[in-house]
Amino acid sequence: MSEFTLNGLLGIKNGDTADGMQIEAAWDRAREEYARRGYLEAKLDPLPAYDDQAHTVSYSVSIQRGRNSTLAKWSSREFPLLPSESCKMHGPSLPVKSSTK
Repeated sequence: MSEFTLNGLLGIKNGDTADGMQIEAAWDRAREEYARRGYLEAKLDPLPAYDDQAHTVSYSVSIQRGRNSTLAKWSSREFPLLPSESCKMHGPSLPVKSSTK
């Protein structure tokens, strides 16, 4: 994957506020994209570098793609639904009103 593609996928731009949750989500998106391309064992190792005087953080990332995997065989098996699962398939339960007369 090119640096340009990776930067676009991360969705973080120079000058953005360093939001830890957003940064972690960006690394997850990159891992998912590698997996989508067949690199199921891809490892990303982001290394932050903090500049206390400028109040900034920069990242360099080491990427080990691993082997490119292909699907050798696919099989599917249908399992019977449990009663609780079949109810969920038909939509939410409605409250039952009872009247006592």
